Amino acid sequence: MDAKLKVKYAKARKDTKVKNS
Repeated sequence: MDAKLKVKYAKARKDTKVKNS
């Protein structure tokens, strides 16, 4: 898996988690 893609995915998950909270 591409490192940048992994970071981007992790960031997107974090943003989604914050929005849901």
